[in-house]
Amino acid sequence: MSWFNILFISIIVEGLISYMKMIIVGKKLHYEVVISTLVGIVITLIYDIDLFRMIKIETRIPYIGAILTGILISRGSNYIYDFLKKIVGIKIDASSLEKQYLRPKEEINIDIVNHEV
Repeated sequence: MSWFNILFISIIVEGLISYMKMIIVGKKLHYEVVISTLVGIVITLIYDIDLFRMIKIETRIPYIGAILTGILISRGSNYIYDFLKKIVGIKIDASSLEKQYLRPKEEINIDIVNHEV
């Protein structure tokens, strides 16, 4: 097992533990978190999404990688983005994306009409 795989698994364990803490807070069950988790797991099982298999970490228990991936996905896109940033070091500059996808000013037609009341 490589150092990258150990780091990957460590980050996943940390994420899972912090997510489990969100299920029951102050003796109250947060059903939204449970439903989100179940939906994430069902989606990863249906579409056969497995982060562990993607980076060549084989498990001895069938579907455990997909289930863990479903739990991670259920945390939402912000968590996945932060997770990938930790693992791969992805850097996305929001201002460069904005410039890339904005239309040039000459393409924008805005007719300003003055109305008097």
